[in-house]
Amino acid sequence: MPRFDTRLALMRAAEQLFAQQGVDRVSLREIAIAAGQRNVSAATYHFGSKRELIEAILERHSIPVQDTWAPALAADPEHRLGLHELLELLVKPMVAKIDDADGGRCFLELSAELVASRSFPIMGMRVATTPGTREMARRIAEHGAVVPPMIRVIRSTRLAGVLFGSIGDYLRLSNNGVEIPREQFVSDLVHALVGLARAEAPRVT
Repeated sequence: MPRFDTRLALMRAAEQLFAQQGVDRVSLREIAIAAGQRNVSAATYHFGSKRELIEAILERHSIPVQDTWAPALAADPEHRLGLHELLELLVKPMVAKIDDADGGRCFLELSAELVASRSFPIMGMRVATTPGTREMARRIAEHGAVVPPMIRVIRSTRLAGVLFGSIGDYLRLSNNGVEIPREQFVSDLVHALVGLARAEAPRVT
């Protein structure tokens, strides 16, 4: 008989509650109860804080996604992949999480919320600074417009906002019966991100 994984059960319960109610409205106690734990402090025991629980959820879903683009980047030491190809590597596996029955949609909804979160901004989480994420960001910046360093930081956040916000909108529209072909959505999102990355910074006089 498989051994019960308490940490995974807590993450799955948290994913569901965060998607339904939003991060700030859910307590660690509620998560423990939803996970079927007799000890209402189970989430605190296993993760220490809500932030660490969120970090674990993001890593559970994001690291496998990053692993899908790593071979393509490793096989391209001369950086010949273009901006469109790079953004397809980024977007396609992320959108594919929609079909992940083990919390994929909840993860995408959580990510969309965290882009604009004051409490747990996604760009301040560990998944935003992994070697894979940093390498992808460098490659995208190489093909994007030349902008001042601080504008580049803002653009990285904006790219994340458009990526996750658009997927979140797609999910909401789909849930409301609006049919948007998946391939068309992915193509349009990649095109929008390419335009954002290549947009010239206006001169301030």
